[in-house]
Amino acid sequence: MKKLVIFLIILIMNASLLGNVFFIMDIPYSVGVGYSDQNNFIKISDRDIAYSYNGIIFERVNPFFSANMKLVNPAQNNDIQFGTKLLFDNFDLGIGMWSSFSEFSLENGTGVFPGWNYWSDEDEDENTIGHLGTNVFFNGNLGKIIFGVNLTSRIFNVIQNDDGLNFVFNAFPTDLAKLRSFSGYLGFNLLEHENFDLSFYFNFPAYYSIVPGGMVFFKMNSYYTFTVRLEILNF
Repeated sequence: MKKLVIFLIILIMNASLLGNVFFIMDIPYSVGVGYSDQNNFIKISDRDIAYSYNGIIFERVNPFFSANMKLVNPAQNNDIQFGTKLLFDNFDLGIGMWSSFSEFSLENGTGVFPGWNYWSDEDEDENTIGHLGTNVFFNGNLGKIIFGVNLTSRIFNVIQNDDGLNFVFNAFPTDLAKLRSFSGYLGFNLLEHENFDLSFYFNFPAYYSIVPGGMVFFKMNSYYTFTVRLEILNF
């Protein structure tokens, strides 16, 4: 794994001659470096590796794939997502499918990766190793203000026991909010220059429930984070 990280860092630094390199701090969790262009995004931190690819079918229709893997046992600790985004002038709207796996799905009382899924697994089978589900997301900007939300629904639990892997459909949840998570961010472009861009983000999670009649109830979670991102635009 250390050799892979070194290789990816070298790859990012070489790619920086062709595109944008950024440095990022997720307070209080991690620090990292990455590279992005029109189609690719890759980030390496002291906790994980993230990669995403945006394809182009039509001018405003982008299929995407993304993966987030922990540095420790990435095969057992990862989030994978794929879907489609619709692009507009100042915002994008998307829908996707996702899977989230961990050696045990409980860390700090939340999902494994801050900013992804915030499940409370206290009453789940101890053999639960992951979840499968769907999500809808929205990202936009108004001048220097940057914002986004991600509504996630957990459909299946992945159970590993003596019979192997089993997918359990959550038909009758004891707490509907535990099957639906909400994460969002609110950012501000602090400094914009022809050679670099500095932004600050506040990230927050929650649970949400939908009841007959269309009412939505939110349960805020205390595991919020801050992100500082410095993007180098020209070398």
